Amino acid sequence: MSTFDSNKVRADIADLKNKRSTLLLSIQNDIDNIAAKKHDDFAAIGERAYTLARIEGSDSLATLDLAFANIDNLNTQLAAKEQKKLEISARYDEEIEILEKLIPPEPVQPAAATAQAFCPSCGKLYRPGEDFFCMGCGTKLT
Repeated sequence: MSTFDSNKVRADIADLKNKRSTLLLSIQNDIDNIAAKKHDDFAAIGERAYTLARIEGSDSLATLDLAFANIDNLNTQLAAKEQKKLEISARYDEEIEILEKLIPPEPVQPAAATAQAFCPSCGKLYRPGEDFFCMGCGTKLT
C-alpha cells in the first residue's frame, strides 16, 4: 500500500495551476487577435462607408456585406473562445479543488506562552531570561 505524499499533491496542484495559466493566456491571445481583426474590419467599413457616401455619392451599403459577414464570423469565433476559456478555467479549478482537499490541514501550533514572573522585592511583573533588572525597583533578577 502506498503512503500519501502531500508534497507530491502540492506539486501536482502547482503544475495544474501553471498549465491552466498557460492555456488561459493562449486563449486570451486568440481573443485579443480576434478583437484586433474586428477593429480593423470596423475601420475598413467606416472608410468604405465614407467613400460611398461622400466620394461616390452612393447610399448603397451593399458593397459592405462581405465586411459585415466577416464581423459576424469574428463575433462567433470570439464567443466560442470566451466559452472555451470559461470551461478550461472551471475544469482546472475543479481538479485543483479536489487535490487541495487531499492535503491534510497544517497543524496549528499554539503560540508559545511567554514566561512571566514577579519581582521578589516589589512584586512587579517581569519576563525571565529577557529582563535582568526589575523595571519597578531595580533589583537584579535571576
